[in-house]
Amino acid sequence: MENLFLKYMRERTGKKKSSEEQASNQGPVITISREFGCPGKRIARLLSETITEKNRRLGHDVEWKWISKEIIEESARQLKLSPTLIQDLSSYRTRGFFDHLTQFFSDEFYPSDVKVKNTIASFIYTAAVEGNVVIVGRAAESITKNFARALHVKLLAPIEWRAKQVAESYGMTIADAKKEA
Repeated sequence: MENLFLKYMRERTGKKKSSEEQASNQGPVITISREFGCPGKRIARLLSETITEKNRRLGHDVEWKWISKEIIEESARQLKLSPTLIQDLSSYRTRGFFDHLTQFFSDEFYPSDVKVKNTIASFIYTAAVEGNVVIVGRAAESITKNFARALHVKLLAPIEWRAKQVAESYGMTIADAKKEA
């Protein structure tokens, strides 16, 4: 049940609805997170094509798209940096003292990890609000967790299978691929 006092105060002050109420009008969106070696992009492409085709057969002209590397490319464009640098700055590892020290004394400007991650999150959020999109990776499930019309999928597979996929994709031995996967 809605809190009547908060509703009254919002109406009285002209404030917008809460994020939970706004979330019900967003999407639909499907997010795919995965273990390294699972084919997230291939599944996203097939899923978006299948849903689009099914919509057309039902007489709806709604095209689903999927995004993955576009998230990094668009964020790089907005921050005026290379996609490779954005990929590195947005990695979810903790930076050590020497990483920060090197960055501090560098002649080049690099935006903070927070700015990079906020730019990525903003791109994902905007795409999800527009709806009819499958988003691969980049913590999209966390960004869209309050969306009422969201489906979150996590791809898991045995290490042997993932190592084989990684070895084939990157041309490495199974032993090296197991370390990566």
